[in-house]
Amino acid sequence: MPEPLSELEQYKRRCEEQASMLESLARANIALTGTIEELRRTIEELKETIRELQGRLGQNSRNSSRPPSKDGPGKPKPKILRRKSERKPGGQGGIQARTWPCRTSLTKSAGTFRPNALDARILQSVVKKAACSPAARDATR
Repeated sequence: MPEPLSELEQYKRRCEEQASMLESLARANIALTGTIEELRRTIEELKETIRELQGRLGQNSRNSSRPPSKDGPGKPKPKILRRKSERKPGGQGGIQARTWPCRTSLTKSAGTFRPNALDARILQSVVKKAACSPAARDATR
């Protein structure tokens, strides 16, 4: 049977165990302190990034140089600076409308008008549209 340790030896042994535990805790504390500082720097960088992104999010075509097409679906309504007129749209009352008389056929002067095929097709479509317009129908009556 091993001899029981004296009180002094037991005390020394406990002190050595506590000293080694204290050293390991000090090393762990230093490592954790470094980690904490690194995390604080990361948090500050992320806060700065959040501020920058929130600033960008608040931009639209009115308060930045972005074009209106980049405003997105939730863009603000355009501000109307003009006041609504009290007048009705269109011509003023009491005046008879004047239009050019509708011509259903083209006249050629003596050999000066010679359209090519494309010009002839365009002219034909213009003449057909003019002949079919309501003003042309009223003029022929």
